[in-house]
Amino acid sequence: MKNKHPILLLVSLIIFFASCRKDENIVPDFSYEVVQESKEGVSIKFTNLTSMTGTPRSYLWEFGDNSTIGDNNYIKSPSHQFEMGGTIYVTLIVEGKKTSERITKPIIIPGMVADFDAVIHDLNIVTITNNSSNYGGVNTKFFWDMGDGEIITTQDFVFDYAYSEAGDYKINLRIERGNERALAAKSVIVSDFTVNFLIHEISLNKIEIEDKTENVFGEETALHIDYGDGTVYDAVYTFLPERIPKQYDKSGNYQITYTITRGSEKGTAIKTIAISDFLVDFNFNSTSQINVFELTDNTSDLFGDYEITVDFGDGDNITFDNNSYTTHTKTYEHAGNYLINYNITRGSDVGYANKSVYIPGLVAKFNVYQGSAITVFDISDASLNLFGTEEVSVDFGDGSDLVTFVTTSYPTYEKTYTSGGSYNITYNVNRGNETSSTVKTVNIENFIADFTVVNGANNNIFNIADASSNLSGSETVTIDFGDGTELVEYSSTSYPQHIKTYANSGNYNIVYTVSRGIETDTKIKTVSIASPTANLTIETGSEINIFNISDASTNLVGDETVTIDFGDGNVPVEYSTTSYTTHQKTYANGGTYNVAYTISRSGESDTKIKTISVGNLTADFTLPTGSEINIFDITDNSSNLTGTETVIIDFGDGESPVEYPTTSYTAHEKTYANGGSYNISYTIAGSSGTDNETKTISLPGLYADFVIDDSNSPTFDFTVTDQQPFGTITYEWDFGDGNTSADKDVSHTYSGYGSFSVILTLRRGAEFSQMTKTVYIQAPVAPMNPQFTYTPVSPLLIQGETIEFINESTHIPGSANLEWIITPGTDGTDFDITTNDDNIEVLFKVAQEYDIKLEYTDGLDIETSSTTTLDFAALTADFDKTSDTWDGGNLTTDIVFDFTTTNPIDTDGATFSWTLNDNVPAEITTGTGLSFSVLDLPEGNNYNVIVERTFGGITVSEQRAFSIDVAGVFTWD
Repeated sequence: MKNKHPILLLVSLIIFFASCRKDENIVPDFSYEVVQESKEGVSIKFTNLTSMTGTPRSYLWEFGDNSTIGDNNYIKSPSHQFEMGGTIYVTLIVEGKKTSERITKPIIIPGMVADFDAVIHDLNIVTITNNSSNYGGVNTKFFWDMGDGEIITTQDFVFDYAYSEAGDYKINLRIERGNERALAAKSVIVSDFTVNFLIHEISLNKIEIEDKTENVFGEETALHIDYGDGTVYDAVYTFLPERIPKQYDKSGNYQITYTITRGSEKGTAIKTIAISDFLVDFNFNSTSQINVFELTDNTSDLFGDYEITVDFGDGDNITFDNNSYTTHTKTYEHAGNYLINYNITRGSDVGYANKSVYIPGLVAKFNVYQGSAITVFDISDASLNLFGTEEVSVDFGDGSDLVTFVTTSYPTYEKTYTSGGSYNITYNVNRGNETSSTVKTVNIENFIADFTVVNGANNNIFNIADASSNLSGSETVTIDFGDGTELVEYSSTSYPQHIKTYANSGNYNIVYTVSRGIETDTKIKTVSIASPTANLTIETGSEINIFNISDASTNLVGDETVTIDFGDGNVPVEYSTTSYTTHQKTYANGGTYNVAYTISRSGESDTKIKTISVGNLTADFTLPTGSEINIFDITDNSSNLTGTETVIIDFGDGESPVEYPTTSYTAHEKTYANGGSYNISYTIAGSSGTDNETKTISLPGLYADFVIDDSNSPTFDFTVTDQQPFGTITYEWDFGDGNTSADKDVSHTYSGYGSFSVILTLRRGAEFSQMTKTVYIQAPVAPMNPQFTYTPVSPLLIQGETIEFINESTHIPGSANLEWIITPGTDGTDFDITTNDDNIEVLFKVAQEYDIKLEYTDGLDIETSSTTTLDFAALTADFDKTSDTWDGGNLTTDIVFDFTTTNPIDTDGATFSWTLNDNVPAEITTGTGLSFSVLDLPEGNNYNVIVERTFGGITVSEQRAFSIDVAGVFTWD
């Protein structure tokens, strides 16, 4: 036995190291995104996508800009700020317990972005706002070419710059950081001024000038105004008042010349103003009195000393000068037509105007309104064209004395006539020798007797109200009611509504007489008192055999008798209508009954018969499911119950029936122990009979079934599928490997490989059900591990490069299919592929980002893949002049052009072609540079240098220009 111990130890060590090796299966990976671009630089967020079976010891990030983070710290997904733009290679090193793995990816850092806003304000001042981004670093420089020869190197975020002259300016911003450069340009316009002014006419000969010139700036700007009458105005423009006043001494047309001078700039505007001669006009407006007028002058363009003479056309004249003239009030004494002559004299100038006014003659007129009674009238004056000095006299046409008033104090006059008839009212108005008269007629109508009759509280009571017309209030009313009772008499001023009660039914003529003095008028109306008409309403009460009987008779006066025979053989009941409300009747048995309802009054009677039915009882019930499917709540749904019945329920399962009185029965809960069909018999028994209703219910039997979860094989979860279970159920599990369980839902772990029959048995009382299913356990197989490398891994991948991808996958079964997938460009237009066994060589034609994916699919269509992202920069052919020398402003030596670019040059694989146009006789050297002499080049010409770069079948070109002027000065673009 001793000799076996070393072997066991060796096997244990092999298993231990194999498991450790498995724990060290590290696949490093990461992604990144740009989260912020600011003036300090670009902030990148890295997301760690590493997968491994064990726990990492540390992450180390190398950001490609001489900075790292992590080392022995557990920083999984850091953020880092880059100051420089371009493609940078970032490396993630993941260290496990025994091994470490790394991955290097190129990332694109956005380069510097030059941008700014330029806004002109205050005419010649531009405000610059620097909106550039990604220019972090202490060596960043800003160069602002303002377009007027000035270059500013400020680093201020916002600054102002003032231009001294008008013009169009192009502002160029250049940002430099090492060999990086970013450019931006904006244009601004500083406008020339445009001379303009407004003339405000203040009075006849006074004006004010307001400047409206735009785009004027500078403290030396001057203003000169020539007013056109021999006077001028000079001022410094920046100190102008808001308005400049000017007064002319004479009428006439004047040309105003407005001139602004700023240095060599000069602008002029000319406008003409007319100072007019006066135009005679006046207003002669009436006031509140038709013979009184207000005179006011309305002459235009009037200035200086003048005199006004007015002839009012009635012999009255007045004279004013410009120092004493005010508004004048003129009063005419008589009606008529008048011509007003209005004359103005100013030196030798004389103006005339005249107007006519008409003062109409006197017109007598008055209003007559009905007063407080039909014999009373209110009379008020409505005469036209009154001066206020007139006298009024009124004759009322009834022989009474005349009344006299003065129009200034005339009130409303009240006239009362003593009798009916027609009266002519003569209305006279006198003013001096003028007089006017008018006549109106008033009619006082005779009264007309009338009244209204309305039923009162009962149909033998009537409310009688007066409805006579043309009453003055002094009349007498007499009423004869037609039933032999005494007449009643009232004064029309105090007559109220009269209430009349008749003792018996019948027809009665009411005679209504109105008297005033010797005048009288009569109105007759007939009222009828009908005999009583029996009627009743029958409503169901609290039970189906209980009824509420209410009176619905008509033509009642309140002293009738009600007799009710209920049709069931019992003695009728009797009531007085004054106390009868509702009678409640309870029938003992079901059936049909005729109810006879009789109304009697003073020997008169009327009967109404209605039929009612009391229904027979009907058994019915509902079976809603209770808290379990084998529990039922049995609820009574029977009809035509009186409340004295008994309920008997047989549940059909062999147990004894239950019995309840309907007065206390609510709902019975029944629980069945086993599945099956049951007939429930429901019986209602009472004094009026018996009825039965039967309903059938079905309960499901046992059915064994279960589901299997094999996601954690060799451990399986078995879950019973319930089919509406109820009652007490037992569970028996046989897992097929000798193990059993009595739990409902179980978990079981198998110790070997193969197939096993799992049996579930369900029992409930005498019920029994069983289900068998098979589970499978396979021996473990190592998973496919696709992986690959590529060469060359250059610092910067360039459009036109060819990359070899080498398949280094492990655990690949012979039946697995291999596929290389490159996106985008799967149609092959963006790259060319050369295959070599499992490896491929790819020529990348387009500058963009590619995803290279190695994918395996095994016989079960299970896909496993590995993906790497490569970013290819654009192939460029940029170049620059590298050396030149000037002597006295003229170029005296050869020029050398060297090829420069932002990506590395593959001198073994790239070719270059240089061209100098115009077939200039110069020595040309091809390769990465061009050298030629400019000493023999013709002066005053422009030239182009063109380079073409070819790499990987891709050709790009760049062109630069230079010129040599007539003085031999070399200028490079």
